[in-house]
Amino acid sequence: MIRVAINGFGRIGRASLRALYDVPAHRAQFKVVAINDIAPAEAMYHLFKYDSTHGRNPHALAWQHETLTIAGDQIELLHEPELSRLPWADLGIDLVIEASGQFNCVAQLKQHLQQGARKVLVSHPATSDVDATIVYGVNHEDLTGQEQIVSSASCTTHCCVPVLAALDKHFGIAHGGLTTIHSMMNDQNTTDSYQSHLRGMRAASQSIVPVATKLARGIERLLPQLQDRLLTSAVRVPVINVTAMDLTLQLNQNVDIHQVLKVLVDSQQAELAGLLDISYESLVSVDFNHNSHSVTVDATQITMNDSGLLKMLLWCDNEWGYAHRLLDTAAALFSASDKEE
Repeated sequence: MIRVAINGFGRIGRASLRALYDVPAHRAQFKVVAINDIAPAEAMYHLFKYDSTHGRNPHALAWQHETLTIAGDQIELLHEPELSRLPWADLGIDLVIEASGQFNCVAQLKQHLQQGARKVLVSHPATSDVDATIVYGVNHEDLTGQEQIVSSASCTTHCCVPVLAALDKHFGIAHGGLTTIHSMMNDQNTTDSYQSHLRGMRAASQSIVPVATKLARGIERLLPQLQDRLLTSAVRVPVINVTAMDLTLQLNQNVDIHQVLKVLVDSQQAELAGLLDISYESLVSVDFNHNSHSVTVDATQITMNDSGLLKMLLWCDNEWGYAHRLLDTAAALFSASDKEE
Protein backbone atom coordinates (compact mmCIF):
# COMPACT_ATOMS: atom_id res chain seq x y z
CA MET A 1 0.00 0.00 0.00
CA ILE A 2 1.05 3.58 -0.63
CA ARG A 3 1.94 5.27 2.65
CA VAL A 4 0.51 8.77 2.86
CA ALA A 5 1.03 11.76 5.12
CA ILE A 6 -1.30 14.76 5.09
CA ASN A 7 0.31 18.11 5.87
CA GLY A 8 -2.43 20.50 6.93
CA PHE A 9 -5.72 19.25 8.36
CA GLY A 10 -8.04 22.07 7.32
CA ARG A 11 -11.04 21.90 5.01
CA ILE A 12 -9.33 20.01 2.18
CA GLY A 13 -7.11 17.86 4.39
CA ARG A 14 -10.10 16.62 6.38
CA ALA A 15 -12.31 16.20 3.32
CA SER A 16 -9.60 14.19 1.56
CA LEU A 17 -9.21 11.75 4.44
CA ARG A 18 -12.96 11.33 4.78
CA ALA A 19 -13.35 10.83 1.02
CA LEU A 20 -10.56 8.26 1.02
CA TYR A 21 -12.54 6.12 3.46
CA ASP A 22 -15.69 6.57 1.36
CA VAL A 23 -14.10 5.05 -1.76
CA PRO A 24 -13.10 1.38 -1.38
CA ALA A 25 -10.59 1.55 -4.26
CA HIS A 26 -8.72 4.43 -2.63
CA ARG A 27 -8.82 2.80 0.79
CA ALA A 28 -7.30 -0.37 -0.70
CA GLN A 29 -4.51 1.63 -2.36
CA PHE A 30 -3.60 4.26 0.24
CA LYS A 31 -2.73 4.03 3.92
CA VAL A 32 -2.63 7.37 5.74
CA VAL A 33 -0.04 6.96 8.48
CA ALA A 34 0.45 10.56 9.67
CA ILE A 35 -1.25 13.95 9.74
CA ASN A 36 0.66 17.11 10.55
CA ASP A 37 -1.14 20.23 11.74
CA ILE A 38 -0.40 22.92 14.30
CA ALA A 39 -3.82 22.38 15.93
CA PRO A 40 -3.91 20.19 19.07
CA ALA A 41 -4.99 16.57 18.66
CA GLU A 42 -8.36 17.09 20.36
CA ALA A 43 -9.26 19.88 17.94
CA MET A 44 -8.18 17.80 14.93
CA TYR A 45 -10.35 14.91 16.07
CA HIS A 46 -13.37 17.09 16.88
CA LEU A 47 -13.32 18.95 13.56
CA PHE A 48 -12.94 15.68 11.67
CA LYS A 49 -15.88 14.10 13.49
CA TYR A 50 -18.29 17.04 13.40
CA ASP A 51 -18.55 19.11 10.23
CA SER A 52 -20.98 22.00 9.83
CA THR A 53 -20.95 21.65 6.04
CA HIS A 54 -20.81 17.92 5.32
CA GLY A 55 -22.38 16.55 8.48
CA ARG A 56 -21.11 14.11 11.06
CA ASN A 57 -18.36 11.79 9.87
CA PRO A 58 -19.94 8.37 9.15
CA HIS A 59 -16.77 6.40 9.89
CA ALA A 60 -15.92 5.00 13.33
CA LEU A 61 -13.54 7.46 14.98
CA ALA A 62 -11.53 7.54 18.18
CA TRP A 63 -8.76 9.71 19.57
CA GLN A 64 -6.20 9.02 22.27
CA HIS A 65 -3.08 11.06 22.98
CA GLU A 66 -1.50 11.69 19.56
CA THR A 67 -3.31 8.97 17.64
CA LEU A 68 -6.45 9.25 15.51
CA THR A 69 -8.22 5.98 14.79
CA ILE A 70 -10.57 5.75 11.82
CA ALA A 71 -12.34 2.49 10.97
CA GLY A 72 -9.74 0.66 13.03
CA ASP A 73 -6.74 2.27 11.31
CA GLN A 74 -4.37 4.27 13.50
CA ILE A 75 -2.90 7.55 12.26
CA GLU A 76 -0.11 9.40 14.06
CA LEU A 77 -0.81 13.08 14.76
CA LEU A 78 2.08 15.52 14.48
CA HIS A 79 2.29 19.23 15.27
CA GLU A 80 5.51 20.31 13.57
CA PRO A 81 5.47 23.81 12.01
CA GLU A 82 8.81 23.35 10.22
CA LEU A 83 8.83 21.18 7.09
CA SER A 84 12.53 20.54 7.60
CA ARG A 85 11.79 18.63 10.81
CA LEU A 86 9.06 16.28 9.58
CA PRO A 87 9.87 12.55 10.05
CA TRP A 88 8.87 11.32 6.61
CA ALA A 89 11.88 9.02 6.21
CA ASP A 90 11.26 7.34 9.58
CA LEU A 91 7.59 6.81 8.65
CA GLY A 92 8.35 5.50 5.16
CA ILE A 93 6.15 8.09 3.46
CA ASP A 94 5.51 7.57 -0.24
CA LEU A 95 3.22 10.56 -0.75
CA VAL A 96 2.67 13.83 1.08
CA ILE A 97 -0.64 15.53 0.41
CA GLU A 98 0.31 19.15 0.98
CA ALA A 99 -2.97 20.67 2.14
CA SER A 100 -1.81 23.45 4.45
CA GLY A 101 -2.24 26.14 1.80
CA GLN A 102 1.04 27.67 2.95
CA PHE A 103 3.55 26.32 0.44
CA ASN A 104 3.31 26.69 -3.33
CA CYS A 105 6.83 26.93 -4.73
CA VAL A 106 9.29 24.13 -5.47
CA ALA A 107 11.93 25.44 -3.07
CA GLN A 108 9.47 25.02 -0.19
CA LEU A 109 7.83 21.81 -1.37
CA LYS A 110 11.17 20.07 -1.93
CA GLN A 111 11.60 19.98 1.82
CA HIS A 112 9.09 17.13 1.94
CA LEU A 113 11.33 15.18 -0.44
CA GLN A 114 14.43 16.09 1.53
CA GLN A 115 12.74 14.70 4.63
CA GLY A 116 12.22 11.36 2.91
CA ALA A 117 8.91 11.48 1.03
CA ARG A 118 8.90 10.08 -2.50
CA LYS A 119 6.30 12.43 -3.98
CA VAL A 120 4.29 15.53 -3.10
CA LEU A 121 0.77 16.34 -4.27
CA VAL A 122 -0.25 19.95 -3.65
CA SER A 123 -3.92 20.70 -3.00
CA HIS A 124 -3.83 24.17 -4.53
CA PRO A 125 -2.23 25.98 -7.47
CA ALA A 126 1.56 26.03 -7.35
CA THR A 127 4.27 27.84 -9.26
CA SER A 128 4.91 26.88 -12.87
CA ASP A 129 8.14 25.03 -12.07
CA VAL A 130 6.39 22.07 -10.40
CA ASP A 131 6.68 18.87 -12.39
CA ALA A 132 3.02 18.93 -13.46
CA THR A 133 -0.30 20.65 -12.85
CA ILE A 134 -3.11 18.16 -13.25
CA VAL A 135 -6.86 18.48 -13.76
CA TYR A 136 -8.06 14.91 -13.51
CA GLY A 137 -10.03 13.90 -16.58
CA VAL A 138 -8.26 16.45 -18.78
CA ASN A 139 -4.52 15.77 -18.58
CA HIS A 140 -3.91 13.12 -15.90
CA GLU A 141 -2.92 10.63 -18.59
CA ASP A 142 0.11 12.85 -19.32
CA LEU A 143 1.69 11.73 -16.04
CA THR A 144 4.82 9.67 -16.67
CA GLY A 145 5.56 8.48 -13.15
CA GLN A 146 8.78 10.47 -12.96
CA GLU A 147 7.08 13.50 -11.40
CA GLN A 148 7.95 14.26 -7.78
CA ILE A 149 5.99 17.46 -7.14
CA VAL A 150 2.53 17.75 -8.68
CA SER A 151 -0.19 20.36 -8.20
CA SER A 152 -3.87 19.45 -8.40
CA ALA A 153 -4.69 23.01 -9.51
CA SER A 154 -7.77 24.57 -7.87
CA CYS A 155 -11.39 23.63 -7.31
CA THR A 156 -12.56 26.21 -9.84
CA THR A 157 -10.05 25.01 -12.43
CA HIS A 158 -11.42 21.49 -12.03
CA CYS A 159 -14.90 22.94 -12.48
CA CYS A 160 -14.41 24.90 -15.69
CA VAL A 161 -11.49 23.30 -17.57
CA PRO A 162 -13.26 20.01 -18.46
CA VAL A 163 -16.13 21.99 -19.98
CA LEU A 164 -13.81 24.43 -21.77
CA ALA A 165 -11.71 21.58 -23.15
CA ALA A 166 -14.75 19.76 -24.53
CA LEU A 167 -16.26 22.86 -26.14
CA ASP A 168 -12.96 24.04 -27.60
CA LYS A 169 -12.26 20.60 -29.06
CA HIS A 170 -15.59 20.40 -30.87
CA PHE A 171 -16.46 24.02 -31.70
CA GLY A 172 -13.42 26.18 -30.99
CA ILE A 173 -13.47 29.07 -28.50
CA ALA A 174 -12.73 32.50 -29.92
CA HIS A 175 -12.85 34.34 -26.60
CA GLY A 176 -14.90 34.59 -23.45
CA GLY A 177 -15.21 35.41 -19.79
CA LEU A 178 -15.78 33.59 -16.52
CA THR A 179 -17.01 34.92 -13.20
CA THR A 180 -16.48 32.68 -10.19
CA ILE A 181 -19.23 33.01 -7.58
CA HIS A 182 -17.41 31.37 -4.69
CA SER A 183 -18.65 30.46 -1.23
CA MET A 184 -17.07 32.38 1.61
CA MET A 185 -13.78 31.05 2.99
CA ASN A 186 -11.96 30.97 6.29
CA ASP A 187 -9.55 33.73 5.28
CA GLN A 188 -12.47 36.18 5.47
CA ASN A 189 -13.67 38.03 8.55
CA THR A 190 -16.79 37.16 10.51
CA THR A 191 -17.16 40.83 11.46
CA ASP A 192 -15.51 43.95 10.09
CA SER A 193 -11.85 43.97 11.13
CA TYR A 194 -8.44 44.76 9.74
CA GLN A 195 -6.95 42.91 6.79
CA SER A 196 -4.31 43.94 4.29
CA HIS A 197 -6.88 44.78 1.58
CA LEU A 198 -9.94 46.94 2.10
CA ARG A 199 -12.66 44.62 0.81
CA GLY A 200 -11.21 41.75 2.82
CA MET A 201 -11.87 43.70 6.01
CA ARG A 202 -15.62 43.38 5.64
CA ALA A 203 -17.89 40.75 7.23
CA ALA A 204 -18.14 37.71 4.95
CA SER A 205 -21.73 36.90 5.89
CA GLN A 206 -23.03 40.37 5.07
CA SER A 207 -21.72 41.15 1.58
CA ILE A 208 -20.84 39.95 -1.88
CA VAL A 209 -17.11 40.61 -1.94
CA PRO A 210 -15.08 41.02 -5.16
CA VAL A 211 -11.72 39.24 -4.87
CA ALA A 212 -8.64 38.82 -7.03
CA THR A 213 -8.30 35.65 -9.09
CA LYS A 214 -5.55 34.04 -11.16
CA LEU A 215 -7.94 31.59 -12.80
CA ALA A 216 -7.14 32.76 -16.33
CA ARG A 217 -3.48 31.90 -15.77
CA GLY A 218 -4.46 28.49 -14.41
CA ILE A 219 -6.65 27.77 -17.43
CA GLU A 220 -3.89 28.81 -19.84
CA ARG A 221 -1.43 26.47 -18.14
CA LEU A 222 -3.73 23.55 -18.90
CA LEU A 223 -5.23 24.77 -22.20
CA PRO A 224 -2.46 26.91 -23.73
CA GLN A 225 -4.44 27.33 -26.95
CA LEU A 226 -6.76 29.64 -24.99
CA GLN A 227 -4.00 32.04 -23.95
CA ASP A 228 -5.21 35.67 -23.93
CA ARG A 229 -8.71 34.56 -24.96
CA LEU A 230 -10.40 34.50 -21.55
CA LEU A 231 -11.01 37.14 -18.90
CA THR A 232 -11.84 36.04 -15.36
CA SER A 233 -13.21 37.67 -12.23
CA ALA A 234 -14.42 36.39 -8.87
CA VAL A 235 -16.68 37.28 -5.98
CA ARG A 236 -17.24 35.63 -2.62
CA VAL A 237 -20.86 35.23 -1.53
CA PRO A 238 -22.33 34.53 1.93
CA VAL A 239 -22.92 30.79 1.62
CA ILE A 240 -20.80 28.25 3.48
CA ASN A 241 -20.09 25.92 0.55
CA VAL A 242 -20.67 25.31 -3.18
CA THR A 243 -19.43 27.53 -5.98
CA ALA A 244 -21.04 28.62 -9.24
CA MET A 245 -19.23 29.73 -12.38
CA ASP A 246 -20.91 32.08 -14.85
CA LEU A 247 -19.38 31.29 -18.23
CA THR A 248 -19.73 33.33 -21.44
CA LEU A 249 -18.03 32.09 -24.62
CA GLN A 250 -17.92 33.14 -28.23
CA LEU A 251 -17.67 29.92 -30.20
CA ASN A 252 -16.04 29.67 -33.61
CA GLN A 253 -19.01 27.77 -35.02
CA ASN A 254 -22.67 28.74 -35.22
CA VAL A 255 -24.25 25.89 -33.31
CA ASP A 256 -27.37 25.57 -31.19
CA ILE A 257 -28.00 24.58 -27.58
CA HIS A 258 -28.82 21.00 -28.53
CA GLN A 259 -25.43 20.56 -30.20
CA VAL A 260 -23.65 22.02 -27.19
CA LEU A 261 -25.58 19.79 -24.83
CA LYS A 262 -24.86 16.72 -26.96
CA VAL A 263 -21.11 17.33 -26.69
CA LEU A 264 -21.42 17.61 -22.92
CA VAL A 265 -23.60 14.49 -22.65
CA ASP A 266 -21.15 12.54 -24.80
CA SER A 267 -18.28 13.69 -22.56
CA GLN A 268 -20.29 12.78 -19.46
CA GLN A 269 -20.64 9.25 -20.78
CA ALA A 270 -17.03 8.89 -21.94
CA GLU A 271 -13.82 10.59 -20.80
CA LEU A 272 -15.56 12.67 -18.11
CA ALA A 273 -17.69 9.88 -16.63
CA GLY A 274 -18.02 10.44 -12.90
CA LEU A 275 -16.45 13.89 -13.24
CA LEU A 276 -19.03 15.89 -15.19
CA ASP A 277 -22.71 15.83 -14.33
CA ILE A 278 -25.64 17.59 -15.97
CA SER A 279 -28.65 18.87 -14.04
CA TYR A 280 -32.00 19.34 -15.75
CA GLU A 281 -33.81 20.41 -12.58
CA SER A 282 -34.39 23.85 -11.07
CA LEU A 283 -31.84 23.53 -8.27
CA VAL A 284 -29.99 25.99 -6.02
CA SER A 285 -26.49 25.91 -4.60
CA VAL A 286 -27.25 23.89 -1.47
CA ASP A 287 -28.48 21.03 -3.67
CA PHE A 288 -24.90 20.49 -4.85
CA ASN A 289 -23.43 20.27 -1.36
CA HIS A 290 -21.44 17.04 -0.84
CA ASN A 291 -21.45 16.36 -4.60
CA SER A 292 -18.32 14.51 -5.70
CA HIS A 293 -18.36 15.58 -9.36
CA SER A 294 -15.80 18.10 -10.58
CA VAL A 295 -18.56 20.08 -12.28
CA THR A 296 -22.31 20.01 -12.78
CA VAL A 297 -23.57 21.80 -15.88
CA ASP A 298 -26.92 23.47 -15.24
CA ALA A 299 -28.81 22.60 -18.43
CA THR A 300 -31.64 24.95 -17.46
CA GLN A 301 -29.25 27.91 -17.66
CA ILE A 302 -27.71 27.38 -21.11
CA THR A 303 -28.54 30.20 -23.54
CA MET A 304 -27.21 31.07 -27.00
CA ASN A 305 -27.75 33.56 -29.77
CA ASP A 306 -27.46 33.08 -33.52
CA SER A 307 -23.86 34.32 -33.65
CA GLY A 308 -22.48 31.54 -31.45
CA LEU A 309 -22.42 33.49 -28.18
CA LEU A 310 -22.94 30.93 -25.41
CA LYS A 311 -23.78 31.47 -21.75
CA MET A 312 -23.69 28.70 -19.13
CA LEU A 313 -23.83 28.18 -15.38
CA LEU A 314 -21.59 25.57 -13.76
CA TRP A 315 -21.78 24.26 -10.19
CA CYS A 316 -19.26 22.48 -7.98
CA ASP A 317 -18.79 21.55 -4.36
CA ASN A 318 -15.46 23.29 -3.99
CA GLU A 319 -14.49 21.09 -1.03
CA TRP A 320 -15.94 17.62 -1.57
CA GLY A 321 -15.57 17.41 -5.33
CA TYR A 322 -12.03 18.73 -5.17
CA ALA A 323 -11.06 16.28 -2.41
CA HIS A 324 -12.15 13.39 -4.62
CA ARG A 325 -10.13 14.71 -7.57
CA LEU A 326 -7.09 15.05 -5.32
CA LEU A 327 -7.33 11.35 -4.52
CA ASP A 328 -7.96 10.44 -8.15
CA THR A 329 -4.83 12.36 -9.12
CA ALA A 330 -2.81 10.61 -6.43
CA ALA A 331 -3.95 7.26 -7.78
CA ALA A 332 -3.05 8.28 -11.34
CA LEU A 333 0.37 9.49 -10.22
CA PHE A 334 1.27 6.17 -8.63
CA SER A 335 -0.30 4.18 -11.45
CA ALA A 336 2.05 5.99 -13.83
CA SER A 337 4.94 5.31 -11.44
CA ASP A 338 4.15 1.59 -11.45
CA LYS A 339 4.22 1.56 -15.25
CA GLU A 340 7.54 3.43 -15.23
CA GLU A 341 9.06 0.85 -12.94
